[in-house]
Amino acid sequence: MINADVIFSIVSLGVGILYYVQSLKFPPGIGNVPGPAFYPQLVFYVWFILTVILFVSGIKNRKTYFPYRLSDPRVQRGFLIIVITFLYLFFWGKGRFVINTPAYLTVIMIILGEKWHKALFASILISLFVYYVFNNFFSVQLF
Repeated sequence: MINADVIFSIVSLGVGILYYVQSLKFPPGIGNVPGPAFYPQLVFYVWFILTVILFVSGIKNRKTYFPYRLSDPRVQRGFLIIVITFLYLFFWGKGRFVINTPAYLTVIMIILGEKWHKALFASILISLFVYYVFNNFFSVQLF
């Protein structure tokens, strides 16, 4: 059986290190003013401490929270959602937000068991709302 705390802490640490390495490319601050890398690096340090605590707790506890097998349909749906999410992120910036995002959300909702017409309606509404808010309130253009 898999101890979810240990596995999650290892994966989380890997993601944290990836973001920390990316933050090293940010420009330095001017004078005593911290640069743009300050906040992501601060978040990483807190993230690192919490990840180590979770890892040690998972090693001590030895309790299994994840009794599922890879053949379980719920696990397969979870992996499918992760793959689709990575594909969505890979194609981020290629195409239009108001087309890609409703398609992504509709597929996710259908995988989770929602009826296709409800999923399509909800995903279009959510995407248009997000597009409107980012475009008009935050002045952020979503591709």
